Amino acid sequence: MIFNSLNFLIFFTIVFLIYWRLNHNAQNIFLLLGSYFFYACWDWRFLFLILIPTTVDFFCARAIHRVRNGLQKKIFLWCAIAVDLAILFFFKYFNFFIDNLGALLRAIGIGNLSHFHLNVILPLGISYYLFKSISYIIDVYREVIKEPTRNILHYALYLSFFPQLLAGPIERAVHFLPQLSRPRVFKKEYFLNSFYLIFWGFFKKVFIADNLAPLIESIFHPLVSPSGFDILLGAYATTFKLYADFSGYSDMAIGIAGCLGFTTMPNFNLPFFAENPADIWRRWHISLSSWCRDYVYYYANRLMVWLRIAGGKGIAVAMVITMCIMGLWHQASWPFIFWGIYHGTLLSMQVFIRWLLVKFHYVKRTANNFLLTLFKIVFTFHLFVLGTTIRNAATGKDLLSSLHCVFCQFKVTRLSLMLLGGMTFYIGILISLETIQYIHKDQLIVRKLNPWIKGFIYFILLLMLVSGGMEGGRPFVYMQY
Repeated sequence: MIFNSLNFLIFFTIVFLIYWRLNHNAQNIFLLLGSYFFYACWDWRFLFLILIPTTVDFFCARAIHRVRNGLQKKIFLWCAIAVDLAILFFFKYFNFFIDNLGALLRAIGIGNLSHFHLNVILPLGISYYLFKSISYIIDVYREVIKEPTRNILHYALYLSFFPQLLAGPIERAVHFLPQLSRPRVFKKEYFLNSFYLIFWGFFKKVFIADNLAPLIESIFHPLVSPSGFDILLGAYATTFKLYADFSGYSDMAIGIAGCLGFTTMPNFNLPFFAENPADIWRRWHISLSSWCRDYVYYYANRLMVWLRIAGGKGIAVAMVITMCIMGLWHQASWPFIFWGIYHGTLLSMQVFIRWLLVKFHYVKRTANNFLLTLFKIVFTFHLFVLGTTIRNAATGKDLLSSLHCVFCQFKVTRLSLMLLGGMTFYIGILISLETIQYIHKDQLIVRKLNPWIKGFIYFILLLMLVSGGMEGGRPFVYMQY
């Protein structure tokens, strides 16, 4: 399967060796064909699905730019968005809607909708390329993009660019399309920085995430009755596993794009060093959180003003709506909706607390306080872990059962000690290097260290990767979103 980390790198290596031997126009065509081949290795039929938003949004964007009548611009805008959302709803949300509507109808004794349930495959990366397409058409309408691209092959490559196709980042067209029009030049230093990102991302995915996965599975195995301490360790391990898996993919995607001469927006910025709930979303899945800020929260806030729900209440409701949609983006399930409500509530509480501090004329001290900063980081991290626990619960009953075990059946078992040892090893490596990055405010600090120290770090990481990396690798978690 081409979608695990090892085969992903093999495919890139072949592309890389051919790519830099071509001229500018041939590079674009080669990348487009390579991206389509990459996706076809999973299921060639869904290539036609990518072609729908590619065609519709390209021509609607051209029409929005061409017409002068405001109503006509809105018609083309909503035609494009309707097509994108219809595809997303059918493949990702139709069964969720039918199942819940059917459950409601059965509860009141009206009927059954189970025969409407469809056995459809969720296309890989569908949320990513459709969100990119929606942002493009809105940016053209808002005139963030002054003139939409005239080259449909450029737009097709923007949506299907293989490093970003499976799990982002959700790159904006205003940043990516101009790069397709300019010749790309190979730069040694930029290549070395990009290659480091690929190596570090590959290490996080194969050595850390893929080795944490069996530990997590041993806790939540159907035949195991974990203690409260086991469940708590499982929550920590799951949080770090998700981070290592997804940020590992993001680093690889950004590094691969960099090796091909493209710059990509960052997707993670040391999120476990966040100091408050809002800071989390400035650091975690940045491309999605900024997308939701610009294209969901913006309109949700305007809706609150239109409904005359102004001030703090309007902001709070808009935040909860935004985070609920972010939860649904991840998965069409109630745990993810509750996860969205939870994070929306945290953001709203932060806004309310800031309002209280201003109201009572609290003056923030500018002097750095190490203990206070450490407390905020640790507290914020545990708020995030609780959110991970919410989204991972199959049902509300499972969530309550887990919390009951943590608070009422907390005990250390042999399984606990085994898990703690494994987690400390794998997570300790991650935290150690990211602490260095945090102190220096530079995620490429390893590249700038003394050559002997840098060489020693590379050697140790490579040795661990070769000796302890999971053979073959597991599929990337965020492909399912």
